[in-house]
Amino acid sequence: MKQILIFLTIITLTSCQYLPAKQPSPTPEIETCPSTPNLILKSANVETISLDQGKAKLSGIAKKNQAIRYSFEAKTGQELTYETEDDICIWFYAPDNKLLTGKQIATDGKYIIQISTLKGSKTFSIDLALTTNIVNTPPPQPAILMLGTWEGYYNINSATSKLFVTNQSGNNFSGKIHTIASRGGTVIVNIEGEINPNTKEIMIRETDIVQTPNNNWILGVNNGTITSDFQTISGDGSDGTYKYSWSFTKR
Repeated sequence: MKQILIFLTIITLTSCQYLPAKQPSPTPEIETCPSTPNLILKSANVETISLDQGKAKLSGIAKKNQAIRYSFEAKTGQELTYETEDDICIWFYAPDNKLLTGKQIATDGKYIIQISTLKGSKTFSIDLALTTNIVNTPPPQPAILMLGTWEGYYNINSATSKLFVTNQSGNNFSGKIHTIASRGGTVIVNIEGEINPNTKEIMIRETDIVQTPNNNWILGVNNGTITSDFQTISGDGSDGTYKYSWSFTKR
């Protein structure tokens, strides 16, 4: 009798080792708003709101199968932002009825905000705002006066030369350069130029020959700068064959 009791006890203890382990409960999936709304955008039932003061507060009841839509005017350069503590889905449409993917407004026109929810219905409140990024652009500099006579040196032989500026419109000017050819004799060429009042850079281009002693002058292009007192211009030039330096001071 003792032997039977011992045998049954061993069987009972051994069988406990084969109980199946408890399986973990599956993690519930979290629903998120789709990047593209399931409801087609329609022009009907769109309430017009004004953001002339830069912001507006929207409120209502969002439903799963029924979108709430508001339209508003926005201009290029503005930035669109919103704040809400409610679990709702929000999409913005540009004037071409394409979904807006960022905050920046790239086109003037009418924009639409569409609101719904993933399930059931929810009361919502949204603070919608349009801000304008102010860019501090420096005022344009007035044109630098180039009209008059400038004296200095020019060409590969650094000959004594004169620049006569007879016409100017804004930052563009024209006139003539009188210089001496490398083999002697006076050379006169018409020029056109442009000066940048912000960078102080100047360009002078020879356009055609008025006078040359031996018909071997090659038209060139000159680039340089003007001093802060606007009295001296200097730089380098090239006619495609020769390179040279030049400088003129206003008289």
